[in-house]
Amino acid sequence: MARTGGKHIAPSSKSPRDDEWEEEQYAEQNSQDSWEGDLDSEFASSNDNELDWEPGWEPESEKRRRRTPGWLRLVRTLLILAVILAVAAFAADMLQRDRFSSMTDINGVSVSRMTAQEATQAVSNALQLDKAVTLTDEKGDALAQLNVLDMLRSGDVGSEVEKLLNAQHEAFLPLAVLGQGGGSFSLGWLDEGSLEAMIAGAVGDYGKTAATPPELVNGANGWELKPSQNGTAPDLATAAATLESVLKGGSLNSNARVAVPTISVPGDFSAEQAKLQSQMDAINAAVGKSVTIHFGEGLDVTLGKAQLAEAYTVTPTENGADVEFDEEALAAVLDELIASNKADGIERKYLTLERHGAPVNYNDWDEGWVLDRSELLKNVISAIEDGGEVNAKYNYVGSVKKHFNSGNNSFIEINLQDQYLWFYRKGNLVMSTPIVSGSLANSTPTPAGAFSVSYTKKDAKLAGPDYSYTVNYWIPFYGNIGIHDATWREGNYGDDTYLTADGSHGCVEVPLEAAQLIYENASTYIPVFVY
Repeated sequence: MARTGGKHIAPSSKSPRDDEWEEEQYAEQNSQDSWEGDLDSEFASSNDNELDWEPGWEPESEKRRRRTPGWLRLVRTLLILAVILAVAAFAADMLQRDRFSSMTDINGVSVSRMTAQEATQAVSNALQLDKAVTLTDEKGDALAQLNVLDMLRSGDVGSEVEKLLNAQHEAFLPLAVLGQGGGSFSLGWLDEGSLEAMIAGAVGDYGKTAATPPELVNGANGWELKPSQNGTAPDLATAAATLESVLKGGSLNSNARVAVPTISVPGDFSAEQAKLQSQMDAINAAVGKSVTIHFGEGLDVTLGKAQLAEAYTVTPTENGADVEFDEEALAAVLDELIASNKADGIERKYLTLERHGAPVNYNDWDEGWVLDRSELLKNVISAIEDGGEVNAKYNYVGSVKKHFNSGNNSFIEINLQDQYLWFYRKGNLVMSTPIVSGSLANSTPTPAGAFSVSYTKKDAKLAGPDYSYTVNYWIPFYGNIGIHDATWREGNYGDDTYLTADGSHGCVEVPLEAAQLIYENASTYIPVFVY
């Protein structure tokens, strides 16, 4: 069947040449009026059952369709669908802007399809926002409580929920039309810095200790620089981070507890450290040496820094320390050292003498050698500056018997029970006086035995662990035990004071006038009998 101008015609008995001419005319007409051909093709398609098409011929629109790639047609279709869905989502969002999308939760509480008011009620009930979080110490003991509502930025749950609802719709998720536009949200809590401030205000001074500065101390090993000690403070950053996790994690309940740990806080003592170190260097330069004393017969004793430090008065200064030597203090150190090591060199025996109507056992000094304490003191002082060794010197003395037999029967006699003292010089009683001896209540009794006067001194400073005073007259006879005045007493000599805590630290205390007489008439090595 032939085609002219896009219209169907009945077959005829034309020649083949006529047919060719008609086809050329058809092609020319089709190129000029392609749109008419398309319309005719559509019209022809609706009449395919009535018309008989020429074999091998097809409409041009079909040819163009076959020439378009399949993937392009798919993309075009998807774009069209996306536009349709976006329009639908926008329309759905506009219709439901007063409600949260499906699959939405706030702090773990589902608020899907809820209004702001409904969501506020649900969140408040589930999270118990009317409750408080308990702050505890590291042991779990309660310190303070923080109201949950106070930790919201706005202080109002409804305002926070309304902000989240608006934020969700402003995001405009295209999947909202399918009910998939939800998400997980958290209420607007204070930031960590603000939470730290709240915790600090709530716990107050908990966990706060001040760092201690370094200091110079005169201890068992002599002068030393004691290092600074760190202080402590509450670890507010850790506590705030934990609290924030509790708030955002949906774990709020009536039992919510947050521990506030403590941390070590060093002090800034660099300036003090440098100053004290210079003072320590100055002290070490002055008293950092030791002196070894050879008493003989294998007895060697070393005076270390700790003992020598007692013989110095150290006054720290801005750039070092002023160190003053105290000869009396060193003499006391040596006396104690000699007594504790029994280095006086005298062999002890017993002799019964009868004095004042009662037999008394005395320690009798046999003939032998006694330590020259004055010479030892002088030599130790000389050796302190550079450190070194000192040989002790002993002087020969006679026994008590020979002391009396020679006619030089001078001695001091002390009766502890009667609390009385007698002083004889060359057999004549110079003076006698009531006394106060060492306290029995404080376990500092005056020792009994036979001794001798070590030396005599005016205006001596006496010191111990719990006392320090200066006396006008000092007559030691056994280490740091001696006879001295006690101007602070008010006439309670000779009574039972020694039985009480008001007794002495071991010395024999006498009135000022008596002490002066003993000082003026006694000499070194005069025997002192105490019983």
